[in-house]
This record gives sequence, C-alpha cells and structure tokens, in this order.
Amino acid sequence: MGSSLPTPLMSTKDGAHVFQDIKEVVASGEHLEHFHSYQKAKVDGNGMRAQKETIGLHTDQGFFISFSPGLVVSSHKDKRAPDLSQPLVESEDFHIENSNGRRHLVKFSAEDDLVFMMGDGVNQYINNKLAAGNVSMLKKLRATPHAVSLAAHDDSQARVWYGRMILPPKDAYSP
Repeated sequence: MGSSLPTPLMSTKDGAHVFQDIKEVVASGEHLEHFHSYQKAKVDGNGMRAQKETIGLHTDQGFFISFSPGLVVSSHKDKRAPDLSQPLVESEDFHIENSNGRRHLVKFSAEDDLVFMMGDGVNQYINNKLAAGNVSMLKKLRATPHAVSLAAHDDSQARVWYGRMILPPKDAYSP
C-alpha cells in the first residue's frame, strides 16, 4: 500500500513512539495464537444432528489472521489422545462470503496450506486512511466474512484448527 497511506500509520497516544507502516504495526503488535477443537456428535444411534452453522458468519478482529485449514482427527478409544494411525481428513465446512454477498464453500487441498484472511482492523486502521477520490481507493482491503458449518460425526472425532491473529500494539493509537 506504500505511498497510499499517510505516515506514521499509528502512534502511542502520547506520541512517544510512532509506528511508521504496516510492517512496524505487525512486528510490534499482539500475536494471539488460537487452537480450537470442535465436536458435533450424533444425536443418537439412529439419527444425526442437522447441519447448522457451528460458528455464524463473522469477521475477525485485528489486521489479519493466518491459519492452517481444519482437520478431522480421530481419538483412541479411551479418548485421551489422538489416534495418529488414522489418516487426518480435511474438514469440509469452511465458508466465506464474497464482496457480492454470496457464500462459497472453500475447498482446501491436502497440500501444506497456510491461509491468510484480512480482519476488521483493515477498516479501522487502513481503509479509513486512504485518500478518497484517487487511485489509492482501488487498494481498499476487505475483511473476510466467514462461517463454519460442522457436520455431525462420530464422538471419537474432532475438528482441530490452529491460527494466529495479528492485532495492533496495545498502546497504539490511530488518530
């Protein structure tokens, strides 16, 4: 985004420290690690729970989040540890909403994926600083609305996920 943004991008409220650009804000920011494990077991031996949104459509806080796609992991019969002799299965439950308001199921591959999604911080700290009426408005970033719809599965399975959310520094101020 370079010259499209004013500098400094942020500072401490007292002005004692400035964060010149996105690189400095990210380097000095909070990095929140997330590890989630979700389960949605069968209702009973005969039926399954209806597939409903496990996590409704939302955008994350912060500048962005990086994550590995969810995997379905089986546990040993005692349910105390994952059974790594069983293959890890890509979870097929992640949806995003595009800029036209249409939802799409995201198909991740079995390759080594690392996903980056913009968070609402781009609206709070970046987009509002772009000069209106010029080419920099074409560089406007968009937070990614997303949802998870976990299908019911055997109670020995869980959907696991790891991500890292990047927030601005605690003492940063955006005038």
